[in-house]
Amino acid sequence: MFRLIAAFATFALVVPAAAEAKVLRGKTSQGRSVTVVLQNGVPKRLKIGWSLSCKKNKSTGPTSTRFFRPYDQATADVINDADSSSASLGKGWRVRNSAKLTGTRADATWSGTFSVKRSFYRKGKKFDECRADNVTWSVS
Repeated sequence: MFRLIAAFATFALVVPAAAEAKVLRGKTSQGRSVTVVLQNGVPKRLKIGWSLSCKKNKSTGPTSTRFFRPYDQATADVINDADSSSASLGKGWRVRNSAKLTGTRADATWSGTFSVKRSFYRKGKKFDECRADNVTWSVS
């Protein structure tokens, strides 16, 4: 009987914590998917799909970006984040990524804008630049 009570007590402690996470889904102005995971009403994770267009080779294509804590600013009403990274692609190629995300909450809906730029370099010289500017998004 004691084991049953202990098991129930453990279950009762775990369930409310799991209930605090909420997943919101929506779309971007490009028709791509957006997912926001809230923990205690504050954004914990965000995945946004987007399509890019490139200057030199004129190629386009769908991709996605994920944002994780810590953000530059995240409250129950606002999210702001900007970041950049660089990676080697091998054979003298490098890519530099820069992204910016803003969002606000109105009632049960989050919405905002997203911009991303990818610059490709070959042996230190810029080869191409791909971007998606001011993509709007909304989830509820």
